[in-house]
Amino acid sequence: MEETIKLEMANQIAKVILNKPKNYNAFDLEMITNFANIIIPLATNKLVCGVIITGTGKAFCAGGDLNWALNFKEGPSAAFHELSSRFHQSILEIRRMNKPVIAAINGIAAGGGFSLALACDFRVMSRSATLRQGFTSNGLSIDGGGTFRKPPLPQAILA
Repeated sequence: MEETIKLEMANQIAKVILNKPKNYNAFDLEMITNFANIIIPLATNKLVCGVIITGTGKAFCAGGDLNWALNFKEGPSAAFHELSSRFHQSILEIRRMNKPVIAAINGIAAGGGFSLALACDFRVMSRSATLRQGFTSNGLSIDGGGTFRKPPLPQAILA
């Protein structure tokens, strides 16, 4: 079974790689749990001076995995309750991390993936990357603290 989250270390920089490219790196319960289990210890790891978060394939992160949620045994509502509690914990840990966190946005960052990028201190985007908030298209509030973290001016640097 392939790892859904990879951790690479080089020169005191931790690179956290979302690794579910067939699903555009969308989070299911296993993947967000693995993500939280990696992100939380990085905050206090004295050997780590900075963190980069990126995705494999064509996407940075497409947010929550809708197919997984629809097939969750207790139903989609319970699925998103479980998913959002771990997702929000991870976002909070990133926001209060006492070291720089960079989102290396290699492709689509949608919904929770967009909020994940906003939680980081800096965002570096490929020219083909796109940002999209799914909830606002339906008249709903942005998830993951995205409204709080939205920068007043663009902070993206095209690579």
